[in-house]
Amino acid sequence: MKRWGILGTSFISGTMAEAINNNPDSILQAIAGRRVCAVADFAKQYNVNTSYSDYEQLITDKTVDIIYIALPNHLHHKYVQKALSANKHVLCEKSLSVDMSKTEIIANAVKNSTQCFMEGLMYISHPLFKTLIELLKSNIVGKIKKISANYCVDIAQFVNQDGGGVIYNLGCYPISSVHYIMQTIYGPNVADSAQLSASGKLDSNNRNIVDATLNMHFSNQVSATIYSSEILDDKPQFIIEGDKGTISLVSNLWLPNNCTNQLKVIDLEGNSKIITVDSSGDAFFYQIEKFIKLIDQSSKKQNLPYPTIDDSKNIMKTLTTWQDLIMGIQLHSTSKTTNNPKL
Repeated sequence: MKRWGILGTSFISGTMAEAINNNPDSILQAIAGRRVCAVADFAKQYNVNTSYSDYEQLITDKTVDIIYIALPNHLHHKYVQKALSANKHVLCEKSLSVDMSKTEIIANAVKNSTQCFMEGLMYISHPLFKTLIELLKSNIVGKIKKISANYCVDIAQFVNQDGGGVIYNLGCYPISSVHYIMQTIYGPNVADSAQLSASGKLDSNNRNIVDATLNMHFSNQVSATIYSSEILDDKPQFIIEGDKGTISLVSNLWLPNNCTNQLKVIDLEGNSKIITVDSSGDAFFYQIEKFIKLIDQSSKKQNLPYPTIDDSKNIMKTLTTWQDLIMGIQLHSTSKTTNNPKL
């Protein structure tokens, strides 16, 4: 039985608490938060054994095996370090961080630890995403030509202002999707020389990016356009165009249902086929299964599942470059293009 502790009492903490309670190999042992009333309410709602008003107390609790870090992005590096140093396994909410210096702190802590670590890109564990990858591997749409992704949710009023804005709150989902697809289909080095260009809008008060577009051009002639906004709602979109046809997501790739999800495949003649994907739970349910399996492996340093810490670093390189491009445009009123250090 794996004993979990959660840092933070946010909405996502509650979602994870439900998933932990629904996992037969897990127990939600402890919760920690800054507000005593919120911690008490959380503990009561999710049947948590132990409550703390201090993160350090949970981290050093010997009855906790795994810590889920649900704190704002800019605090992840601090508590990943502390949790790994206390010999806890760590599942960290996305995005990994908000800049590359904090990302390096996390990466070094992970590589110097014997404990398991994973960034919480939960949708990757769900059968819907796995089916998408299988279809692409089967060459059903042929060589990929273009990927288009939109992820827009009106959350600006709810998110932590120090969390980095829409790129880190929502943009990380389509970026990590493109990263994994390109890496899986075309190899780990396909994105080394990808060209990036970007545009976006800033919040007039806190100067965070709240609306962002990224254009990517890979060396193998594949292109990707990603749009994310946290100031409007729109239906999530993920479309992959190939030289033999197109795959589009009918369901939300990044927040799949816990029962039935669908993809659509269209050939060059316009014939379409709906593919239904059944599941036993939502993405958080499968993420917990995946992380427990990782912990139970006898040699966790070999054949690690995506995202490894190097994968998470590469995602962060793209996210921070995207941010830098937009901030540069805002400062200098000129468009910039750069080589992506590595997707």
